[in-house]
Amino acid sequence: MFSSARRGQIEPLPALLAVAIFAIGLSLYGVTLSGVPNPTGPEITDATVSATAETLGDGSTVVPARMDQLDGELPPDVGVTLRADGQVWEYNDPPADPDRTRIRHVLVRTATGEQPGLLRVSA
Repeated sequence: MFSSARRGQIEPLPALLAVAIFAIGLSLYGVTLSGVPNPTGPEITDATVSATAETLGDGSTVVPARMDQLDGELPPDVGVTLRADGQVWEYNDPPADPDRTRIRHVLVRTATGEQPGLLRVSA
């Protein structure tokens, strides 16, 4: 069997180069992740939208006059927007962050009858 004194060893320069490349790659990864914002505040889930629609609803129809009933149901930094029949009803000032927004199509009771509309819950 052949034996070599250099078996399993590596030259120092390529080893240092490999460690330096690894360190640079790890640093770039860290810098990239530092630019990603951490979400804070309440998370809007489908359950939140369902609870909101249930609070505003009369059966399967959402009643805009019930927007004032959301005071105790939602955290203070959650906004609700209801749109139907060319009208807009808002609870709190909804933030404009599309990543923290859920939308549901609903029937809305208006002066002209039940109209299709959008319920938007944002944090």
